[in-house]
Amino acid sequence: MIKKILSISAVIITLFCFNQNLLADNLRCLTFNIWNGGRHVKNGMEKAANIAKKLDADVVCYIEVNYKKWDKEMLSIYKSKGMNYNVSQVPKSDVCLLSKYPIKSAKEVFHSPNSGVKYELDVNGKIVTVFAIHLDWKGYASNLARGYNSGSKKYPKWKMIDDGNGKPKPITNVKEILKNNAESKRISEISSVINQPQLLKLQLS
Repeated sequence: MIKKILSISAVIITLFCFNQNLLADNLRCLTFNIWNGGRHVKNGMEKAANIAKKLDADVVCYIEVNYKKWDKEMLSIYKSKGMNYNVSQVPKSDVCLLSKYPIKSAKEVFHSPNSGVKYELDVNGKIVTVFAIHLDWKGYASNLARGYNSGSKKYPKWKMIDDGNGKPKPITNVKEILKNNAESKRISEISSVINQPQLLKLQLS
């Protein structure tokens, strides 16, 4: 149960901003939290590459990539499987993108120390902007309503909040949950993405 909670505690969001003329095209996208670089699973990186190959994903965003040269190692695994992709990982960011299409640019939009990176791809002559986002995992307040700690100061780590009988004790006070959530950097992080010109343009159109 604890492993399940840990796996969902890192919030991952990938947003795609399409040129209106691109909506008719098919673009197969995959977002994958690889859990600390895939090191906690035997042959984790190779297994992740196998999934991308099976799904024939055009764009793959890997999250929790947290050591140097991970991008080069994964690209090598892709090539060994006959997968022809481009790769980009902004230095010190913990997200990485592999794409069948050329990657025109990559720019970090926040770092805290989780990160969000804006990628621009050339998809058959059309620019597609992809945001690979790994939000802050601390103060993960949705755990409280399930009766588990949220990784915050008041509710440290991820263990069950025991009701005294060995069962979870949910925290249901809305003010308490919102206060706990405010300890996280998620609000400021996602705001830095939402306020990007590409997204504002879509909201206004």
